[in-house]
This record gives sequence, C-alpha cells and structure tokens, in this order.
Amino acid sequence: MKPKIEKLGGIGRNVPYYDPLAFTPVRDVRFGNTGRNILRGPGTVNLDATLARTFRVSERWSTELRAESYNLTNTPSFNNPDTNASNMRVTNGVVTDLGNFMSVRSARNRTGSIEGGERAFRLAVRLIF
Repeated sequence: MKPKIEKLGGIGRNVPYYDPLAFTPVRDVRFGNTGRNILRGPGTVNLDATLARTFRVSERWSTELRAESYNLTNTPSFNNPDTNASNMRVTNGVVTDLGNFMSVRSARNRTGSIEGGERAFRLAVRLIF
C-alpha cells in the first residue's frame, strides 16, 4: 500500500486509471481510512455548436434557419473505474492479477439522448409570425 494515489489515466481492460497498488484488498469487515468520493473518474468533454440566421420576410413574418451539432468532436464519455479492491489477487504480498481493479472498461450508454451521446446534427426551419 502506497501513501499517495497516483493517477495513471489508462483506459481499457487491465489498464489501470489509478495506481491499484495504493490499495489493499479487503480481508475483514472494518471501517476504512479514506473519505467518501475521494477519486474522480474520466471527465466529460462535450462541444455543442449552433449556427442560426434569421431572414425577415415581411413586417410580421420572419424565418429562422438553424444548424445544430451535439458532441461535435464525437468524444466518448467513459464510466468510472472499477473500485472493488477484492477483485485483485495477491499472493505472498505480490499482486498476481489486477482483476480489472481501477480499470475503466466501458463508455457511458446514452443512446437516444442528444446531450452527451454520439455526434448528432439537427437542421431546423422556424417560421416566426
């Protein structure tokens, strides 16, 4: 067990996001010595953009053309790392298998959602009267 948790930033199976050797597997029922929510997972980066132009048709009528893009850069949003230290296998004080402990193994599933999901474009014509 190390005194400081180092962020490695790996994404994928058996590639640790935080240093798993800073933790020890749970062997008995007891209270731990860390605070709640001390670790943060990968951040969410999302770039949305809109282009809009209004055309005046008459004194009362106007038309607005809009082109909107959600998640323009198509950046995935990853889940938090697996935090179950009991998945590690330790033999004689040496870690033999991480068991996906501290690994980010999947992306957030936001299918059907415009915000935060895959890249989406929307075109719109708005009639204002």
